[in-house]
Amino acid sequence: MLEGILIRVFDEHAREYDSWYLRQPFVFESEARAIEALRPTGLGLEVGVGTGVFARRLEVGVGIDPSLEMLQLAKSRGVQVVRAIAEHLPFREAFDFVLLAGTLCFVKEPNVTVRETWKVLKDNGTLIVCEVPRDSAWGKLMEEKGRAGHRFYRHARAYTTKEVRHMLESSGFKVVGATATLASGPEEPERPEEPSDNTEGRSFICLRAVKT
Repeated sequence: MLEGILIRVFDEHAREYDSWYLRQPFVFESEARAIEALRPTGLGLEVGVGTGVFARRLEVGVGIDPSLEMLQLAKSRGVQVVRAIAEHLPFREAFDFVLLAGTLCFVKEPNVTVRETWKVLKDNGTLIVCEVPRDSAWGKLMEEKGRAGHRFYRHARAYTTKEVRHMLESSGFKVVGATATLASGPEEPERPEEPSDNTEGRSFICLRAVKT
């Protein structure tokens, strides 16, 4: 039931969601640089592609999402789109890398989602997972807004980086690297931040894991 409600929310408010990136350009730029620092190459799939802003920037070839309205915006940005849910990906061993950027916090079954990415990756393929940790400054703000009834965040469940790492390792992935950004607080940064290998005190953490 919750899954259907969430899809409807994103369908009805896709452009509002998309406008966040225009209103927070330095945050988006910081996050995009953190993902780029992990150097995903080859044919990629973004699970939870949303409106396609990361997929276009990172030249990810294919994106899946359950929201038709989100997919239409992603398609307008040149992304090849497929309607599907993260817990049931309609591919097998097709991609060199998979990107989950702010996706796990919105899916119903994050562990199932991670196992599904294993199935769609080629041998030695790469999974990049980026999340806002629950115990970070931005994560605490997200949870606070969720409790207050925020349109999107009230459906989100944030995780710590340790919890995300456990999801990856328990599914057979080997975590081989990490980058982080947003050392500044939730107030709008004055400029983009460069990614760092130091994840402490930062609010956007990306883990790179390999299918072994």
